[in-house]
Amino acid sequence: MSEQERVEQRRRATAGLSEALAATTGTAEHQTGLAVATTTATGVLTALRLHPAALARGPEAVGRIVEETARRATEFAVQRAYNTIAKTLGDGVTLAVENLVGSTPARAAGWDTVRTVLPDGSPFTPPPPAEPPAEVAPPPQPAPQQRPEPVRRRPAPPPDDDEDAFFADPFRAQKYR
Repeated sequence: MSEQERVEQRRRATAGLSEALAATTGTAEHQTGLAVATTTATGVLTALRLHPAALARGPEAVGRIVEETARRATEFAVQRAYNTIAKTLGDGVTLAVENLVGSTPARAAGWDTVRTVLPDGSPFTPPPPAEPPAEVAPPPQPAPQQRPEPVRRRPAPPPDDDEDAFFADPFRAQKYR
């Protein structure tokens, strides 16, 4: 393949890359299940769902829950953006970008564990991690968190066939809550 053909192939591959990266989003659920957030790779919050039980925890807790969930969703979106770059431009370019801006979220968090096959076809198994010294006790495990019981919802009010009834009693819908 000539240099000109390689350049043309790379140009075609990158034609839609900007749009694909701009449209990349990530969604994450908070570990308690009280929030689900969707963000772009730049951290813009595009969707947020809060469980009603989250509001009972107070404004600081809600803020913390939203921030943690949005941060995790952004990590997922950034990883998806790296995956898009790798599929479009190849691993070499992706590694060069990673060297410039830092590790991908997957590599930093250990999500990218890869199984390798040896040249003879047998699977490669990494050695087990070294045992900690006897004098160092393992850190205590945090207590498992229980998900709050979901709030039972009231049945929906009966359908309203009269469109003009709203103007006769605009606060009628509040009577059903």
